[in-house]
Amino acid sequence: MRPLLCINGRNSTLLMRSNVNVYMKRYTSFLYHAGNAYPKMRDKYQDLIHKYQKIIKKTTDLFMRMDTNQAEIVSTVLYSSRKIKKNNPTNEVNEKDIFDYVMKWKERRRPPLKGSDVASAVRNLVMLQWLKAKYSPELPVQDIF
Repeated sequence: MRPLLCINGRNSTLLMRSNVNVYMKRYTSFLYHAGNAYPKMRDKYQDLIHKYQKIIKKTTDLFMRMDTNQAEIVSTVLYSSRKIKKNNPTNEVNEKDIFDYVMKWKERRRPPLKGSDVASAVRNLVMLQWLKAKYSPELPVQDIF
């Protein structure tokens, strides 16, 4: 059986209890595999999987290109953007608002997130159209040119 994912940290209790996912501890990470219930669940939800196939492929393509630290940052940025938009009646948000929200939310994280990593993630997600946010010249991204 091929590992689906190798990540540090918490496992998904629901997937484990239903035997869709099983895991093994490997050094400081967990190796996740499809469990015995996976084929049955896949068949059961085939219509739903087919309906969201394009989104599933796009999301898989994005996250397969990252390590776990980058995936955490991207997930945090996407979540933060939605949270800000939900609390903002105009639904307009700029890159710096998202950056500030993430840095404030994760300020007690150890090791702390690098501002340059968060800023780069925000800018790249906007550029790749994963996020809708206005350009912010104050966003602390490093120029590569």
